[in-house]
Amino acid sequence: MDGALITAAPMDAAAVARIEEKLSGQTGYPVKLIVEVDPALIAGFVVALGHHRYDYSARTQLMDIRKHLLNG
Repeated sequence: MDGALITAAPMDAAAVARIEEKLSGQTGYPVKLIVEVDPALIAGFVVALGHHRYDYSARTQLMDIRKHLLNG
């Protein structure tokens, strides 16, 4: 199963391999990720795998906090 790993900063091959291994265990399929760097994420990473998107970026967390504060 191919997917994308979008990171805020370059990630070493060992870290990418650990994420691929974890996702392979969760999905039951071998996972191969293509790595992209997007500094706009601020920190963290986003995984796009099939129809799923897992967002662990600081940008999204900050946007969620902003929405919460503005909407009470």
